[in-house]
Amino acid sequence: MSNFVVGIGGSGAKLMQALIHLGAAGMMPANRTGVTGLLVDPDESNGNVLDCLSLEKAYQDCKRQLKVGKTDLFAADISLTGPWTPLVDPKVDTLKKIFHYNQLAATDSEEAQLMDLFFERQELDLSVIKGFRGRPAIGAAVFANSVDFGKPGVWKEFRSSIKTSSSASAPHVLFAGSVFGGSGAAGVPTLSRLLSNHLKGDVINARFGLILFLPFFQFQQVEGEAVQADPASFPMATAEALKYYDDQNFLQICNSIYAVGEEVPAEMSVPAVGAKEQRNEAHFIELVAGMGAIRFFNDKLQSGDSLAVAGREKDSTLPWNNGPT
Repeated sequence: MSNFVVGIGGSGAKLMQALIHLGAAGMMPANRTGVTGLLVDPDESNGNVLDCLSLEKAYQDCKRQLKVGKTDLFAADISLTGPWTPLVDPKVDTLKKIFHYNQLAATDSEEAQLMDLFFERQELDLSVIKGFRGRPAIGAAVFANSVDFGKPGVWKEFRSSIKTSSSASAPHVLFAGSVFGGSGAAGVPTLSRLLSNHLKGDVINARFGLILFLPFFQFQQVEGEAVQADPASFPMATAEALKYYDDQNFLQICNSIYAVGEEVPAEMSVPAVGAKEQRNEAHFIELVAGMGAIRFFNDKLQSGDSLAVAGREKDSTLPWNNGPT
């Protein structure tokens, strides 16, 4: 029986890394050792994404070398695809180009007027090759315009895999990303709703879950970048994002939602707006999120409506019994 994971943006890739490590440690539920992962990021060269792909390759190499025995180590069947990017043509990398703004504005269309209303001029001209720079509204528009479940490609194959697995058991589908950045904040709500809508009628037993990363790191501003994410805005962005999830009734779509964060954000040593330089250091929150994902995968731990809270007893320590169980 398979689990399906969509890791969106840098935090989504870090969650997938944690799951690979946990799979290597033999911690996947015994009846659900399969993990089909899909990385999503407009920035194909994002350092966190590249690290995740490298780790998955190392996992497969180790799994092939491991002798057959009674050990649970490397027992998980993990496959990883991506990163999928919503940009079909790297030259078509701004809202203006993607939505043909100039042509629309020439005819004074309502679409152009709406874009003027919802986006600043600077945002319309922003290249999203390195991500959405903490602008989830830009990402939501780009994602919704690019995903096509009927067209041959990554999303059709991913949907088909879920449908095929549903004949044997309820597929568990997990989306992971941050609520305070750009790619994750835009992609998690947009893609989870799109996929759940497209599976209606075909897959009635799917279970959906979200891993939402609240702020757990911060960084210094990058010189020379006019548009970039601002850690000072993360708390307000988080409050608005969580309100959005509540207003849009995501608990009606999802069986489980895990929100993880840290009161004292860690300082990232190398600030970057994207590309291979964006390589966030490992953080214990990613392990906690991975353990939450395993909890979601485990059929025996599924329950009715409930609220579970995990937290540290002391600020300076993190024993195992403080994590999800």
